[in-house]
Amino acid sequence: MGEQNKEDDIDPGMDKQDEEDDIDRLKFMLEQQKFALEQDKWRADLELRRRELALKEEEARRHRGFLGRLNPISVGLFTATLALIGNLITVSMQNSAKLEADRRYCQMLWTDRPDQAASFLPSLRFLRC
Repeated sequence: MGEQNKEDDIDPGMDKQDEEDDIDRLKFMLEQQKFALEQDKWRADLELRRRELALKEEEARRHRGFLGRLNPISVGLFTATLALIGNLITVSMQNSAKLEADRRYCQMLWTDRPDQAASFLPSLRFLRC
């Protein structure tokens, strides 16, 4: 068992033209496989880009609607405005109640009749002087 010749690997029935045809056939098959692989790569890339575009369109559609405008800053401003309005209403109601109580107290102090002054007392029970 010595060294083998290159010629031993080659089928003795094959001539030079058959070998070249086999090589050409193998090259052609290799090129077809490369082309198919490249096509698959481009198809996958195209599908990925389509999905990305669909996601961007969906995001843009969401931002165009009313709820898309509700970012944290606008929600905070809206909440602060409601709180301010609520505080203004509360203060005005308290002021009007206090003015009414002061008016009744003054009426009670300036009246000459004790029975009329006593009639003001139930409405002044919440005052803490």
